[in-house]
Amino acid sequence: MSSTLEFLARRLRHAPAFLRFAIVGGLATTVDFTFFNIVLGGRGDPSTTHLLAAATTGFGFATYASYQLNSRFTFRASRSSNALGRYFGVATVGLLIHNATLLLLRSWLDPVTVLELNAVKFGALGASMIWNYLGYRHVAFRASPERPELTSETVAVATVSLVIPTYNEEQRITSTLDLLIADAEPFQLLEVVIVDDGSHDRTAELVTARAAETDLPIHLIQLPRNRGKGAALRAGAAEAVGDYVAFLDADLSTTTSAIPRALAAIEAGADVVIGTRISPDGVDFRRTQPRIRQLSGRIFVALRRLIVGLPYADTQCPFKLFTKQAARLVYPEVQTDGWSFDVELLARARQHNLRIIELPVHWRHVGGSQLHTSPWTALRVLRELISIRVRVGRA
Repeated sequence: MSSTLEFLARRLRHAPAFLRFAIVGGLATTVDFTFFNIVLGGRGDPSTTHLLAAATTGFGFATYASYQLNSRFTFRASRSSNALGRYFGVATVGLLIHNATLLLLRSWLDPVTVLELNAVKFGALGASMIWNYLGYRHVAFRASPERPELTSETVAVATVSLVIPTYNEEQRITSTLDLLIADAEPFQLLEVVIVDDGSHDRTAELVTARAAETDLPIHLIQLPRNRGKGAALRAGAAEAVGDYVAFLDADLSTTTSAIPRALAAIEAGADVVIGTRISPDGVDFRRTQPRIRQLSGRIFVALRRLIVGLPYADTQCPFKLFTKQAARLVYPEVQTDGWSFDVELLARARQHNLRIIELPVHWRHVGGSQLHTSPWTALRVLRELISIRVRVGRA
């Protein structure tokens, strides 16, 4: 079903909104009349209660079907819980208009056969259609920003802002910065934005010292307390000034060598490039992790697929690159501060119909992770995923 809807979306995405609405309406009408006649049971002279029950049942199933279709490609809106509530609020008024018109036309035309009764229902459906279109467009699916146009320079002169979240990284931040300084020119780094997420060690001091010794702009953002990876990346993205915004982990488990290939994917039409630690020939680099991390990773993937969805193999890969426009569109909307930040980030990107490309990257396990596996961590991640589902819907 999902693949069929995505196929329809690709075919009709550039059609006028009213035409897309009419096509969805045709499909929903088929559902409506099917259930209407099932409940009607072949009677051409049902009681008023029986008639309203049949009409409401058909309208209800049709409303659910039209929501699934309209939210995917008619209005390209957020499928959040708020959008769902607004949609069914509009639909409820539409149902009242539909049923009132149905009763009025029945009393006026006095149909006596099933065919005549279906014709009366068709007239009632037409009366509610104008309300539905205006309500869905201006109330249920409030316009969201369109996919941003790419206005950056070509890859040859592109500039990249690299955002790195840190927490108590004094043991390796200097060597990380040394590697990034060496890679700045070949990988077109305009700046490095280090976000110190409330560290209690000398991370900020070491970043400041190294920044004073190099021509590469290294900007330090200090959060007053530890809030999590998501909060750090959101703060860093807000300050980034490059044509593109990338982020890596402080351990450089994935290096800057992925940037040129990511820029090529952007040049080919992508808005977002996300790394995947699964190679084209099927080798999963995550298997180099300790067994407990592998197990927790598999559990996370299962929960993420169950609760939020997302068709990507590796949402948690520490390499991602956005166009400046895409980053400004998506990052401010993300509310998750913790480890599940990437899930909401990608779900929001899909809401805005951004083109997301998966890019196999080389990754190696580096010890000393600040993510500690425990039952409390698992409960916190589960809570984050449920919150994302409530806010964004199923991606």
